[in-house]
Amino acid sequence: MQALIFGLMVPVVPILVRKLYKKEENLTALQAVGRYMVYALLSILLTSIVMVAMCDEGISVLEKMERSPVFTLKYIFLEAVAAGLIAAAEWLYSAGKVKVTVEWDGYRNLAPARFSRKILFPIGLYALAVLVVSLNFGLMFDNVVWGDEAYTCNAIRGSWGELFWILTEEENHPPLHFVWMKLFAELFGYTVPVYHFASFVPFCMGIIGAVTLLRKRYGNLPAAFFVMISGLAAPCLEYNMEIRMYALAFLGLAGCYYCVSRILSGSRAAGWIGMVFWASVAAYSHYYALVAAGIMMFMASAIAYLRYRGRVWIKGLASMLAFLAIYAPWLSQLLRATGNVSRNWWMTEIESIGTSLDMIGCGAGMSSIVLALLFIMAAALFLTESSLFHTEKREDRFFVNVTVPSTGKWSDETWTFAVGLLTIAGTLVFAYGLSIAVRPLLTSRYLYPLCAVSAIMLAAGSKRILELLKRMEGHFHKSGFAGAGKCVLMLALVVLFARGIGNYGSYKAVVDSEDERTGEVLYYLGEPAEDTQFVSNGIQHIGWTVLSHYFRDTEVVNGNYTQATSDDVWYFTPDFLDANEIEAVSGMGYNITANYGNQQLGKYQFVLYHFERQAQE
Repeated sequence: MQALIFGLMVPVVPILVRKLYKKEENLTALQAVGRYMVYALLSILLTSIVMVAMCDEGISVLEKMERSPVFTLKYIFLEAVAAGLIAAAEWLYSAGKVKVTVEWDGYRNLAPARFSRKILFPIGLYALAVLVVSLNFGLMFDNVVWGDEAYTCNAIRGSWGELFWILTEEENHPPLHFVWMKLFAELFGYTVPVYHFASFVPFCMGIIGAVTLLRKRYGNLPAAFFVMISGLAAPCLEYNMEIRMYALAFLGLAGCYYCVSRILSGSRAAGWIGMVFWASVAAYSHYYALVAAGIMMFMASAIAYLRYRGRVWIKGLASMLAFLAIYAPWLSQLLRATGNVSRNWWMTEIESIGTSLDMIGCGAGMSSIVLALLFIMAAALFLTESSLFHTEKREDRFFVNVTVPSTGKWSDETWTFAVGLLTIAGTLVFAYGLSIAVRPLLTSRYLYPLCAVSAIMLAAGSKRILELLKRMEGHFHKSGFAGAGKCVLMLALVVLFARGIGNYGSYKAVVDSEDERTGEVLYYLGEPAEDTQFVSNGIQHIGWTVLSHYFRDTEVVNGNYTQATSDDVWYFTPDFLDANEIEAVSGMGYNITANYGNQQLGKYQFVLYHFERQAQE
């Protein structure tokens, strides 16, 4: 706390020093606050860069401060030094002691600059798209499924009639994902890589949309945010290949949001039709995507009417009615599923808001950057375009007037950003309200489709921020604002790329390890005989769906070794058998022919035994 207080006082030093050599200068309150914030950011940045190098790996600066008073004193000393350097640098520049000139033309003609300008920047978005598609493609060829994935695989193996019965009598999710998976399986075969490919296709469709539609609407640099996030964010790497409905829900909500941006730009029929279509894709993929799409459609329709008036309300109403009509055949199943989960569901605790925001911010490694960018963009767009501040120059001085805010001058991108913000907020309010009123019904992966909203919000916000910075150049008669903004956005993309490559490396290692361990277990199990029995002693999902996926014709029993009845038994148990249990197994007439020790099938770990019935004498 003392370090924090001192850190807040340090930026005052450069202000006082400036007052000593510019006594005639009278700073307004706004100018003083602005200088204070700039000095604070610079001093914290300079100090943190040095202090990070002094921290142990995996320990943050704040954690180090809590553990070591000496470290805190070093931090305070460095902040004071940083403040002194800032004050000295400003004095040298203001007093004319140091003049800095840069030969920009020379730098522009350097080979790296020419390469970047003529080749790298024009093809950068496409190169990034090819890279992320290639990296995700490499994750397709494992033979690993977890419990819910195995459930999907088992459900689609039967006939279309059997699948329809499962969807209407047993399953608590919408049908599109199952139908989509079965179509791919019928065309290319019932194998795990084919199932992964069915999820990979929606991801590729999103990338194609980014390098064509988003690029055309927002530009290369803003569109790169969507490509970066959808291809390298930690949850995207997982759900781009998962044999579940999340890839389709992500694509549906992304398509719906893009069409909303067109509607708010004055689109006629195409935007409204597209919004209904993609909202239906999202709604038939996941129920939380249904909620998000419904909120998004309502907000877009209301805002479009407020902006354009006239007969736009008819288009909005017609779109909502069309959406309801398309979803009407499934409403009875939605009510059935709601009743089922309200009576019995696997969740016991409400997901923390921090975990939910981490998912909306595109997962570990990226969420802090994404959420910070969204916050900064929201503040910049809403404050500047709401006409809250009005500046004018008189007698070489700038005056700032605070006025009543208005949405009358909001741009298309700002309205699009607002719809995304309202969609995220509305979905969170619904999810937590439902979890409080009924029972816990929210886990972070249910919010995964909102990652698409966050990614497009970054694209829309980036474009508008760059336009505002360009406009500032004319207002202040100075160049470089837009260039500086592009540099900041490029830096953010570079950091996201570094985090994304780290995410890919970590996830690829997990996938490869699980695939190798799964292959070992499948090798041990071989081709079970007709009378072989698998007994799972409480191993999560193993006895429910996973073993049935790999061995469709083999009996699976959930229970301990006392449930074994066959002559040939494979026993999956959390712990090694003790002496009494081994004796009990022998008393049941079994020989323990093999103890394979700790094994793993997918993400599930267990101890594997093989029993055989003793021959009768």
